[in-house]
Amino acid sequence: MSGFVPALLAARGFLARAKGVELAGDASAWVLRGTSDRRWTYAGGDAAGLLRSSDTHFAAVPPSLANELARARHVRWRRDARTFVLPAHVELPAGAHPVIPLTARDAETVNEHWEHRDDVSLAYIRACVERDPALGVHADGTVVGWELVHDDGAMGWARLSCSRPSGGRA
Repeated sequence: MSGFVPALLAARGFLARAKGVELAGDASAWVLRGTSDRRWTYAGGDAAGLLRSSDTHFAAVPPSLANELARARHVRWRRDARTFVLPAHVELPAGAHPVIPLTARDAETVNEHWEHRDDVSLAYIRACVERDPALGVHADGTVVGWELVHDDGAMGWARLSCSRPSGGRA
């Protein structure tokens, strides 16, 4: 996977449209750095030698590098993630509620339920809603669930509002 992510980002046009994003390394070890609401670093392959002391917020790192980071640096919190992809031929059943694109107005609801919200998060969420695919599940005219794409191309915020029986997990 190590060379796949930079190639995918380049193919999607992410690197061309992103401002202040830096890609270093090659197919065997790479680091992608940028800034959104925080300075972030993606790393793949044997990237330990490419890291800087200023790299403090990581995402999408392979387990071996995550373990090395945990040993070498103070880790404030860690959340493991898994990606599941359905084959293109699989059709999903219609849901009980409509799924429609989010608007900038829906960003306020997303921000209210985001555990990492701060002074800049609402503007960041609005920018994500306006720039990339962002979908919401609506019930009784209110957005009750959402999925957005972060500015670094990562899928994020798969949530149901905390007032739903799932307790907020999608």
